[in-house]
Amino acid sequence: MTVMSDAVRAFLDKPHFAVVATLTSEGLPHQTVIWYMRDGDDIIFSVPFDSMKHKHLKRDNRISLCMEEGFSYVTITGTAILEEDPQKARAEYGQLGIRYRGAVAMPTRPPSAESAELMSRERVGIRVKVDKIISQGVE
Repeated sequence: MTVMSDAVRAFLDKPHFAVVATLTSEGLPHQTVIWYMRDGDDIIFSVPFDSMKHKHLKRDNRISLCMEEGFSYVTITGTAILEEDPQKARAEYGQLGIRYRGAVAMPTRPPSAESAELMSRERVGIRVKVDKIISQGVE
């Protein structure tokens, strides 16, 4: 397990979007944009139950995340631990909403029917145990 520097912690504490990569059953990367938060030296985020990310991580819990700001970034690789208690996962999802609302521009149009369905679905919490950190322009 890698210990984060204070500079990396400070960077991650800003509400950046993160690109998360999981592995498909064919071994190909599947990337999506997520909200996240730091808990000590772990990264926490939430996914809809039975979503592609959930299915991928149940099968292979290797994961990579990249958070950027201009030419500075932090890339994390690690192991995902799934928290499938729906109440705990929903509470973390609420914390993520508080972290990002007001800090980033929110869409002015209502979500699509597919997005609304995903947001209302039971949640799975993901805790990433960090194995490696690569950063540029942060330290």
